[in-house]
Amino acid sequence: MHTSNYILFICFTALLAGCKKNELPAPVKEDPKIWVQFNVNGAGYKFTSGVNSTTVKAHSKIFNSKRDFVFHIDAPELKRGLKITVFNVPQNVINQSFDNIETELDRTVIPGPYNYCYNDGSVYWQPKQGDIAVEYIDTEHNEVYQSMPASQLSFSRFEVISVTDTEFEGVQYKLAEIKFSCLLKCHANGGYYKISNGLGVVVFGQ
Repeated sequence: MHTSNYILFICFTALLAGCKKNELPAPVKEDPKIWVQFNVNGAGYKFTSGVNSTTVKAHSKIFNSKRDFVFHIDAPELKRGLKITVFNVPQNVINQSFDNIETELDRTVIPGPYNYCYNDGSVYWQPKQGDIAVEYIDTEHNEVYQSMPASQLSFSRFEVISVTDTEFEGVQYKLAEIKFSCLLKCHANGGYYKISNGLGVVVFGQ
């Protein structure tokens, strides 16, 4: 091989090496860490999915001309649980037609503030798009405390800080980082609880 051709060969080989794609490692799929912590009348609680017997459910249901996206975390060892419902109203209210769940999640679970709204179960009750309800379940005393918009105080808030798409067993979900505070009422006994300093990472989906 002539000297000039050899130099060209070396340059061409170096060029190919420079253009070679870097192989990226395959993504590692891990179960998302789902947790909620808050104070109830000053007493602190933290629920973490998979710790002890704590479990999480995320589902949706069409009820009273709306689709409810429900997150439920239950800590049996503490005899406590928390449920968060985001209300999704169809864009075409007259026909009451919904898009697929992924599209509805995209327009419902988004960063920003949400308004508290209590679901009274009436066929005449209709929330606004993105309204939210919180339930604190006290199984030790068989009591359920629910948020009500008319009773909320100035400190009350619910905010989705960030949203991440995640997949579990082939199904798409929305992982939401949240912070919240609110006043809750038990309609059975008329008592009130105040939730403060609420933080967490929760999930909404099918």
